[in-house]
Amino acid sequence: MAEGSVTGRKHRRWVPWALVAGFLALQTAAAWAEPVRVRAALHDDFGRVAFSWSSPVSHKSALRNGRLTVRFGRPIEASFGRVARSLGKYIASVTPGDDGQSVVFDLKGDFDAYSYDSGRAVIVEFADKSPSAADKPEAEKKAEAKPETAAPSDPEAASGASPDLPVVRVRSGRHPDYTRIVFDWPSKVAYSFKQVGGVATVTFERAARIDLGRVRSRRLPYIGGVRTQTGSDSVTVTLSVPATSKVRHFLAGQKVVLDIRRPSGSEKAVPLPPPAAEGEATKAAKAESAPKPSPPVEDTRETPSAAAKPGANTAANQVDAGPFGAVFPGLPGRRGAVSPGYPQPRHAAALAADADHGNGERFQR
Repeated sequence: MAEGSVTGRKHRRWVPWALVAGFLALQTAAAWAEPVRVRAALHDDFGRVAFSWSSPVSHKSALRNGRLTVRFGRPIEASFGRVARSLGKYIASVTPGDDGQSVVFDLKGDFDAYSYDSGRAVIVEFADKSPSAADKPEAEKKAEAKPETAAPSDPEAASGASPDLPVVRVRSGRHPDYTRIVFDWPSKVAYSFKQVGGVATVTFERAARIDLGRVRSRRLPYIGGVRTQTGSDSVTVTLSVPATSKVRHFLAGQKVVLDIRRPSGSEKAVPLPPPAAEGEATKAAKAESAPKPSPPVEDTRETPSAAAKPGANTAANQVDAGPFGAVFPGLPGRRGAVSPGYPQPRHAAALAADADHGNGERFQR
């Protein structure tokens, strides 16, 4: 019993020290925490929270059971009172994490949420999830099942998208210096991006039906037109933008984001090229980027004609009489043909023999 009592007393002595150590750790983290400005705004179809840091910071986010946890690479000190008030549609409460480096968002419903870096800021966005087929009203299901009666020249009707493919909702947002388009894929997808002048093309390596209804129904700055083309295992979205606009693209979780920046010149978007012209432009771009073959090396050797006869006045038989007089009388100091009975100089005969027998240097054509 005495030994047990001693062990109990030792355990009780350690408890206060553990509490003190934990308190000091929290105080140290708070002392090193960086003040961060937090802004929140509610848009037409999504809500946004921006954490403005003094320098770029890493972060991770996880959404589980209606709770989004965003953990930063450095301790954070911020006020979150306005966030819940501004985004009351999506957020029930915002609280700092126990580790001093995270923020916890408790959501009001089954919303979609994701985060991404933007320079020194970390952006968190909330939006309604795309309704599943089971959640749609019966009238809407019948309207979607009814085949479209668009003319064959309609690019969307010609895209050949199967009604069995998954639907990818597209959201858009207006900002002071750019227009944003977000493709809400249900899972992460690989993609490639290309911009040639005022035509931007993004190709997703998975077939789907891209729902551009919200984009087309709004007059978005810096976007002139948009269309999709669905293949067997991919789908391509083409946008027309101003010729001097730069399009930034990045992956945020399973979302693909395009930011069409304010142009340096005219804000008028270029016309959206027809699909055929777009295909030709793509081929031309590929041909331009393909390596060009090296030009053939010109063979500068003089090969005597097969019809040339010994002693004929050919280039191979030309010699310079020079100061020794004319080979033919009356032509002093000029070039003339070698007399048939006169021995040919070595260099002329050697050139002819090398050409005939292949003993000279060869050039690859």
